[in-house]
Amino acid sequence: MKPWTLLLLCCLLLQRLGAAEPEYVSFQGRLANPDGVAVPDGAYDMIFKFYNAATNGTLLVTDRHLGPANAVALSRGLYTVRLGGGEMIAGSESNLWSVFLNHPEVYVGMCVGSEPELSPRLPLTRAPYAVRAEDALALSGRPASQFLNATATSQTKTGQLVLSGNLSGPLLDVTNSNTSGIGIRSAVSGFSPAILAMNQGNGSVMQGRSRPTTVVFDVATNGSTTIAGNYRFNAPRTGRVTFGPADFLPRHHTEEVFILWGYPFKANRHYLICSRESGFATFHAEVHVPEGATLTKLVSYIYDIDPGRTSIVNLARCSLSGHLGPDPVYLASNNSADNQIRIESPCTEVVNTSTNHYVLTLQLYWSDLGMQFLGAQVEYTYSDLKN
Repeated sequence: MKPWTLLLLCCLLLQRLGAAEPEYVSFQGRLANPDGVAVPDGAYDMIFKFYNAATNGTLLVTDRHLGPANAVALSRGLYTVRLGGGEMIAGSESNLWSVFLNHPEVYVGMCVGSEPELSPRLPLTRAPYAVRAEDALALSGRPASQFLNATATSQTKTGQLVLSGNLSGPLLDVTNSNTSGIGIRSAVSGFSPAILAMNQGNGSVMQGRSRPTTVVFDVATNGSTTIAGNYRFNAPRTGRVTFGPADFLPRHHTEEVFILWGYPFKANRHYLICSRESGFATFHAEVHVPEGATLTKLVSYIYDIDPGRTSIVNLARCSLSGHLGPDPVYLASNNSADNQIRIESPCTEVVNTSTNHYVLTLQLYWSDLGMQFLGAQVEYTYSDLKN
């Protein structure tokens, strides 16, 4: 006599109590002979096979409930079994959670004892498909602890967050109303950038705003960066302006005839000498440094082997009002020294080009022994790059 099964209530609930615990489907039925008489009470071996089609199809997973420890108890033909609680044998899936998550239709075939699989297969009722509700699909089988929630509680998550969409507004909008708080913080321990911004269109790669319409910096796709304020360094930087002999102009055109460019015996060398038979020639050069920078040092290079004469290089602040403004102020002065080419002097002057300009002056004495001007430098420090 071949028994058959009449399904009374299938799949009361698909349970997943934790990430490390198995998934169960509560399954109830009635087992009777072809005349409808319930089979005798007792423990029966039962095998449940899950498919993705009513006939043929793919075997998804098999659940075997075999004696003596795991046989199914019948009473007046009725039985209750927790599918997923037997010996699970993988098919195309390894567990019931994946079966119901990945397949919109599931059918179960049942074998009792040594009998062949009963026909037809039974479609499972909707109860187990709670796993496929919209929110459960978003979880994709992961515990809720792996997902962000909308509470104000601090949360730490591990993994990668990928956002994709087609929105006219921001894809990610972060607001922190705490006046001392941070909107977004990123840190890495390797060599990759902490933040990588990429724009494959024609807009900006990155833009910062202090208010919704106030742009404080903008980085274009060609690398050009526009800032509304100053670029500030965390420590002062040192800059230098270097002047060669050709950068110095004679104060009066009548003095130019007394100046030689190079020495007759070394015409390929660049330096200035005064060819007067007495006195000195005077030169000047404009100094251009960033607004707000601090002038810190004057360096001059004069070859002087004449103990009786001294040439002088001055760094001066001059008024833009000329003779109507204040007199020039010498910020630093270097006197040439015998057999010492490089001379330096410190100074402290914050550059203000709204009312002043800055000039180097050179008094170069004549000498029949040796007096050659080779060049000069003005050093400065700065913490900001101003617009």
